[in-house]
Amino acid sequence: MISIWAGLTTACLINRPLLPIDETRYFSVAWEMWTRQEFLVPLLNGEAYSDKPPLLFWLIHACWLVFGVNETLARYIAPLFSLLVLQQSRRLALDLWPRSPQAGELVPFLLLGSVFWMIYDSLTLFDMVLSFFVLLAVANVWRLATQSFSIKSWLVLSLALGCGLLAKGPVVFAHVLPVALSAPWWAVEQGRALSWRRWYAGLFLAVLASAMLALSWAVPAGIAGGEEYRSDIFWDQTGKRLIDSIAHSLPWWWYFQTLPLLLLPWLVWAPFWQGMAKLPLSDKGVRFCLAWLLPVLLVFSLVSGKRLHYLLPVLPAMALLIARAVSCPEAVNSNSAYRSVLVVFALLGLGFALIALTKPGGWFHPIAEVSPQWGLSVTALALAVLALGGSKALNDQIVSICLVSVAGFALMIVGFFQAYGPNYDTRPMAVAISELITQGREVVFYTGKYYGQYQFTGRLQQPLTVISERAELEQWIYNHPQGYVLAVYKARPELDDRLLAARYPFRTQQSGLVSCRTLLANPGLIGFLRS
Repeated sequence: MISIWAGLTTACLINRPLLPIDETRYFSVAWEMWTRQEFLVPLLNGEAYSDKPPLLFWLIHACWLVFGVNETLARYIAPLFSLLVLQQSRRLALDLWPRSPQAGELVPFLLLGSVFWMIYDSLTLFDMVLSFFVLLAVANVWRLATQSFSIKSWLVLSLALGCGLLAKGPVVFAHVLPVALSAPWWAVEQGRALSWRRWYAGLFLAVLASAMLALSWAVPAGIAGGEEYRSDIFWDQTGKRLIDSIAHSLPWWWYFQTLPLLLLPWLVWAPFWQGMAKLPLSDKGVRFCLAWLLPVLLVFSLVSGKRLHYLLPVLPAMALLIARAVSCPEAVNSNSAYRSVLVVFALLGLGFALIALTKPGGWFHPIAEVSPQWGLSVTALALAVLALGGSKALNDQIVSICLVSVAGFALMIVGFFQAYGPNYDTRPMAVAISELITQGREVVFYTGKYYGQYQFTGRLQQPLTVISERAELEQWIYNHPQGYVLAVYKARPELDDRLLAARYPFRTQQSGLVSCRTLLANPGLIGFLRS
């Protein structure tokens, strides 16, 4: 399992740059904190950054403290938490079903082989770090409710909740408290009496202790960051987001339409359906996983702000249920079911190759630009494994499906970034900006919100001025004739690229640098620099 994880992570990190806007932004925050030696209040482009707590930034700083400012090693931090989740999920499965050790062996491969997990495994986001602490917390909730009221487990629960708060804020409670509060439903066991008064009292103290841990950072940070930052971290980033999220606002049913993506490739494997249809609710472990999974889906569906990676911490619950389902005697394992999954992989690879060859455009445009050799490589891989036949043993088949899934995903990542890598690499433009600043030239960012995408990749030592109004820009150009304007804009055939000092693709748009002297001589050019 570790070798499969290492292969997937390394293939992704080698072949893709830091992705704007999230990864570049988070590394820029860590970079600004590092260069200013400000480790209490996160900073982005010279201002306090209140969107996220500091734990991930601190982990990056710890890496840099030991190894120096090293992008490659720091990018392994979030994936290492993915590996920890894989290992912890196996341990939890063995706790849930001690009489079915097979479930524990299967969970890491079911998790790692899912498309959803592979997408986020190598990304530097807060959600993978949160996923580990959520899993650690719910694992100790299970042990406390079903095994013993040990002080150690209560302390680990408190620490996991506290670290979850420092990783992504109070959302950790939305993941953990429903399953903890519903313990009387899933933890009932004949012959064992549990004092629910003691249970809820202990849970209250654990939450209180975790809050104290988070407040040990938040209170001094709020004082140091000022009134606006204090308001943001204590209210705006939690209460307002729950009530009405302007960003990422989507309908309540949006998560349910993404569930098929979360369950691939296991969704097309017959034992999955056979086992899930007969999961016994009398099984405490099954009830535990449902009490963990379903309330989170409900709560997150009611919250207006939605992103796919918000569900990452509950994917282990899904993997645990699948492991239990396919381990049931009712889940009839067969070579035909195994072969059907490999055939689906082969057809998908062939479909990608045909799209690349025919270039139909529209929704298929991103795939159309990828070389067909990568889709054909996926097809060849699936057919090669299919030709080998394989074992009828459940474990062997799941490992094989996981391997093909991971290898196929890695091949498509290589192909995609071979075609689109320059669109996501902010380093060339960041270097151009850095060189101008080194020469004493001022650079201003025009239009829209600046997400700090050039701060770390250009190792910029100072923030960029951001201007959104044309009149203000025109005045700045007049006052800084030696300066340069940086803009992200839509490509237009009327725009003469020869007037630009530098131009690079930026996702689906263009990023350009133009000198103020050029803009003074060609004032109409300003109108083209709006995204």
